[in-house]
Amino acid sequence: MTPMDGKIERSTIDERTLSTRRERPPPRQGELPAAGLGDVARDVVDHAQVIARDALAIGKLSARRSIDRAKSQAREAAPRIAFGAVAGIAALLGVVFLLIAIFVALGDPIPSVGWRLAIYGIFFLVVSVSAAMFASSREAHRDVETPRRPTPVNEAPSSERTPALPPQTH
Repeated sequence: MTPMDGKIERSTIDERTLSTRRERPPPRQGELPAAGLGDVARDVVDHAQVIARDALAIGKLSARRSIDRAKSQAREAAPRIAFGAVAGIAALLGVVFLLIAIFVALGDPIPSVGWRLAIYGIFFLVVSVSAAMFASSREAHRDVETPRRPTPVNEAPSSERTPALPPQTH
């Protein structure tokens, strides 16, 4: 149908020439033409390829986002880590210099260097033993299992299965 001066005129084209599908008989029940089955298989493979490409693209995108997130968190945390390292090194140097000062100050009451080293050795041994005891007691608390309900003295644990429901009596 073509419009002409506001009026619609019927076209001379036959509807049979527009569609070739109407010329073919429909397939019988349970029977598909060989070309149709090949087309279906080709479509399945094409769809599988599209799905695989999309999945790969999504994986790449999520990996990029994770890397970008990790980079931004590292940029935010880097100054704190650096200042923490500087503080730790400064504290360690302070402790070392304090220990040296105490060692020198003990020179007047204890003139022997050997006795001063012995006192330092005993002090560090006591600190290390107490730290080891503290560390082992913390580890013991982590391994504690959840408390179990105590079994009555006159009732031994049974290995037999007990029924879930009591027996029914009529």
